[in-house]
Amino acid sequence: MEDEDGWKRFCLGENVCLDIQLKEDDKVNPGLDYVKTGFPPFLSIVSKLNQSTISAVLEYLINWFEERDFVPQLESKDDDRLSALNLMICIVARYFEQNDLADKE
Repeated sequence: MEDEDGWKRFCLGENVCLDIQLKEDDKVNPGLDYVKTGFPPFLSIVSKLNQSTISAVLEYLINWFEERDFVPQLESKDDDRLSALNLMICIVARYFEQNDLADKE
């Protein structure tokens, strides 16, 4: 994958990138459709990327966050933007060994 939009869709999913509103049925049982929800930063994925690719993807995600209204407190725990923010925190925590940010559960 070479383009910024492709990486954003891969990491964040179509629902977030394309601002698709989930139907009520989808919220109850979203399943594991990674195309829609985005791929978590699995070690099996991140370990295959070189440092320049990871840096570029992080820059793409930073740009995406800057284009949106991210604040320390999101309005709802069900906010679609929360999963994108958690993804960024997980990548930083794992890639840069910031264990204080990592989810221990």
